[in-house]
Amino acid sequence: MTAIKIDRFFGEAPRVVPHHLDPRQAQKAENCNLLHGDLRPWHGAQSVGQLPTSGIKTLYRYAGRFWWTFTNPTRIVRAPVAGDTTERTYYADGISPPQATDSAIATGPGIMPAASYNLGIPYPQLKPTLSYDKNSDASKNDTRSYVYTFVSAWGEEGPPSPPSNSVDVDVDVFGKPQWGANVAVKKGDRRRPTVANGFVYECTVAGTTGATEPTWPTISGQTIIDGNVTWKAVSQSVGITNMDISVAGAYNIVSKRIYRTNTSGGVSEFQFVAEIPLAQVSYNDSIQSQNLGEVLPSADYDPPPSNLAGLVSMPNGIIAGFSGNEICFSEPYQPHAWPVKYRQSLKLPPGGEIVGLGVYGNTLVVLTTGEPYVLTGSHPSMMSMDKLEIAQPCVSQRSIVDMGYGVAYASPDGLMVISPSGPQLFTEQLFTREDWQTFNPSSIHAYFLDGRYIAFYDTTPATWSGTLSVHMGMRVYPTVPNNLRYRALTSGLTGTVEPTWPTVAGQTVVDGEVTWIAETDVTPVKGGFILDPRNPEAGLTRINAYYDAGYVDLQSDVLYLADSTVGQAGLWIWNYASTDMTYTWRSKKFQAAKPTNFSCAQVIAETYPVTVNIYADGVLKHTQSVVSSDLFRLPGGFLATDWEIEIVGTSRVRAVYMTESVDELRAA
Repeated sequence: MTAIKIDRFFGEAPRVVPHHLDPRQAQKAENCNLLHGDLRPWHGAQSVGQLPTSGIKTLYRYAGRFWWTFTNPTRIVRAPVAGDTTERTYYADGISPPQATDSAIATGPGIMPAASYNLGIPYPQLKPTLSYDKNSDASKNDTRSYVYTFVSAWGEEGPPSPPSNSVDVDVDVFGKPQWGANVAVKKGDRRRPTVANGFVYECTVAGTTGATEPTWPTISGQTIIDGNVTWKAVSQSVGITNMDISVAGAYNIVSKRIYRTNTSGGVSEFQFVAEIPLAQVSYNDSIQSQNLGEVLPSADYDPPPSNLAGLVSMPNGIIAGFSGNEICFSEPYQPHAWPVKYRQSLKLPPGGEIVGLGVYGNTLVVLTTGEPYVLTGSHPSMMSMDKLEIAQPCVSQRSIVDMGYGVAYASPDGLMVISPSGPQLFTEQLFTREDWQTFNPSSIHAYFLDGRYIAFYDTTPATWSGTLSVHMGMRVYPTVPNNLRYRALTSGLTGTVEPTWPTVAGQTVVDGEVTWIAETDVTPVKGGFILDPRNPEAGLTRINAYYDAGYVDLQSDVLYLADSTVGQAGLWIWNYASTDMTYTWRSKKFQAAKPTNFSCAQVIAETYPVTVNIYADGVLKHTQSVVSSDLFRLPGGFLATDWEIEIVGTSRVRAVYMTESVDELRAA
């Protein structure tokens, strides 16, 4: 080797020792934008404001201009409702009940969302009670039962109440003779008024009717004199009482819908009778069967579980989530309804948990503390489930990213991608498990922008807590600091009582299902990295900045980021500032066939200056501030076998050359 030529720049492959890297690959690539093949910096993050709280775990841009912030990992989805102009949106964190909000209540001063309602419509608690004046001469009976449902201000309808007891109703009201003037009637005869009012009138004193129709009473049991006949009002309506007039919990309920059974062709179904305000105590039903409305649509519309988490949108108006070890689906285009009949249980090992969900096409990817699962189908009733036989659990819910063609997530061994091609450990050629663990993968939160997986990590160990789910390699601090940290040698759940921690590095302790080994504490590191899941050859590039949360705005195609300050957080746009980040790109170790001395070098860049550091046998031998494309001399007086070139700056660099002689450089 007499010349070094670098005219294409790739990222890092930590798995490969520096001598064996490709000449284009880097030992270190920090703040490097390598999308174009040359070496460029990323633009700095542009400050665009402040957020009203710190410790943000989830950031969301609502209605294109308002910022929602959450201090717990939270999944947010828009309502799959055609024609929605209210920005109805749902969110869940698995800790509090899932929530629903819209533009009328979501925004305001301070932390947003400002207000919300519980997602779903609850079951009515009271069983309706019926009253009816049975006709002694009824010629035809209809056996009825009633239910009612709650309805939200958004028109969402919930599941029905317990059904009432049944009642036999005379439905041949119009078969009764109509009142007539100057007609003789006997006791017990019944007449209907010429204008229907829901009552018939029974003769209690026989005689002859008057010449003019009386003003009929409309209270059951009241009487009226007509000529020398006395009539008693007999209601032909069914009185419905004992219905809920309020709802426990923060639900947006405004009305009730009443349904009754109707039999046709031997099939009995509940059909719509009327809608009344929630606070209305009772209702009288005098509607004829032929005038009933739609069949009850919400018989199976169960509310979602109170610990629903992991919300994701699927095709065909479906929202999916999970509760415990169950996968839950909404009714298509009815995001308030989560029928129990659609739920599917995962057979997880003891202590196993669902971590989060992702979607590609009509496939739902279920990531757990063990093997992943996939459910595929176009309707919740048609979802088929398969377990993927690959031992790559998800160690961070916030690392899950939907990429359109697949789902990426952090596993203990590297970045996994599940796609129609199956599961793949994408970073297998880039990282060993040990390399990957330096990022503390349980801390990773990531975002997908322009085909790249942009992630941030924090190596600060978690603080020990009881029944904590731990994966092998995870580190914790004791609740009382002792200048040590503890690394998990096994996976599982911690005990309920904090162990007595060993105080000598290398000693171990058993804690529930976990064995910990004591380590000397080191200064934690926070930072970021970028990967291209479709081009692993491009390698890893690092970011020397950390942010607490982010949000990809698809409309503007930018990544918003939040970083904590005291009591609030700064809001930034990634790669958007007019100033550039300073990059550092360090080459592989070029190994000469024999000890040699490189005498000159050249940097081809768009602008200058560019700083070049030359390392020989691991020692920094020369630093040059390069101000033009002219060659520059390197110091002599020594020989070395291993040579490295490090470039630092903000200029675009197209190529770097280093040779033993000027003639070689001119020929390069």
